[in-house]
Amino acid sequence: MSHENEYDDNMVTMLQLIWGEGYMAPGGACEELTYALETLADYERHFIECGFVDVVVEDASEWYQRQVNREYELIRTDLYPRMVELLGQDSADHFVEDWRALTVVLDKGELRPGRFRAVKPGAVPG
Repeated sequence: MSHENEYDDNMVTMLQLIWGEGYMAPGGACEELTYALETLADYERHFIECGFVDVVVEDASEWYQRQVNREYELIRTDLYPRMVELLGQDSADHFVEDWRALTVVLDKGELRPGRFRAVKPGAVPG
């Protein structure tokens, strides 16, 4: 699977403004996808059903919520003029609105990111 062009130029510019040049982020193309959010217990069950053992699922919501709120404050204040300069008014406003919407679902607890660790039986620990 190729990881080229997972983000368009505007998204790369935006992420570099927030995280700095040479950032690394998971993810990929999100256009025309539908997401079904599941609970952390659902993810734990999926790991077990797939044959993993020693499954640890931790709620990372508070950390993620703090990060997103920090980023939202940056892009709507200090970084905003530079975003407009680099991306144009419409794109800058679009990104600010996306981050605002993300803060809403995190603050309500509708999105609960997690950290996962699990081992496949017979795997050699690294």
